[in-house]
Amino acid sequence: MKLDNLLEKEYQNIHNKEISKISHTDNSSAIIELYEKFVENENIKNNTHDAYLLAKKMIEDFSCTYTIEDITLASFAIIEDITSNIVDNYTGIFLTSLIQVHYDRNQTKDSYLLITDPNKRVLHTFGYELNGPSIQIQGSIGFYLGLRLQSGLITVFGNVSSECGTQMKGGTICLKGDIFGSIGHGMENGTIIVSKNADEYVGTKMRGGTIIVKENAQNFVGNEMQGGKIHIYGNAKNFIGRQMRGGEIIIDGSCNDHIGYKMYQGIIHIKKNAGKNIGEEMYEGEIHVDGEIEGAFPYICQNGKIFQKGKQVHPKKIKKS
Repeated sequence: MKLDNLLEKEYQNIHNKEISKISHTDNSSAIIELYEKFVENENIKNNTHDAYLLAKKMIEDFSCTYTIEDITLASFAIIEDITSNIVDNYTGIFLTSLIQVHYDRNQTKDSYLLITDPNKRVLHTFGYELNGPSIQIQGSIGFYLGLRLQSGLITVFGNVSSECGTQMKGGTICLKGDIFGSIGHGMENGTIIVSKNADEYVGTKMRGGTIIVKENAQNFVGNEMQGGKIHIYGNAKNFIGRQMRGGEIIIDGSCNDHIGYKMYQGIIHIKKNAGKNIGEEMYEGEIHVDGEIEGAFPYICQNGKIFQKGKQVHPKKIKKS
């Protein structure tokens, strides 16, 4: 079966009906053997970056001229194995290196494909420092997807664990399922698009780039955010823009309490209603609410401004006589 046909199938069809018909190529079997040597190497336990450099060197020295389809077949077998035998973060690093080396050699415009279990998020640290390739993941994936991503596109047709897009420097991550945990922590550039719901801590300490959530988010959106833009198409909960130092947060729906708590700078725009204690201990910055605001404005301090339905409501402007 050709890779293009695999891309058109949903995971269950691939897993239950089709993958058993595909025999491993000699190249994919050789890749699996190389992976086994990699995880046995004691040097991978030093740190993530050292493990990545070791994987790249081993693959670059690998005499086999492997194809995109070889990567799909080998990665499927490797990922199936870690479903019951988790090998820390090293499997994700190895598969990232495998794709990166192939891309550097061939500069292909075709998408790479990984097939994972939709119900188990066991492949961690995939996409570490990835630079250039377009990758589709049919299924779910684990922690630290796209850690320090440089450029390229990662699309996940499943759910994703926490720390997605941490320290991301460029590129795009598209998540077609739900996210369980933080996204965009410390990201500097690039784009993360979540087609469904996000969890807590969207864009914590982000310095640049864009995060889009097409449904709802939980607490602490833009926590300690320094720059960039977060756009939530649905609702969000409490402590939006907590200790925010720059950037812009847009919520198309409503939010709960403590919006802009200890906010220093930046802009928060709530297009529907806001809860209690808006602007609590706010230093500077602006909060705009297009709908209703519940309660008074307690604990406002220094130079923060709150606008409701286009008019400044705190601090109230004093009319000159």
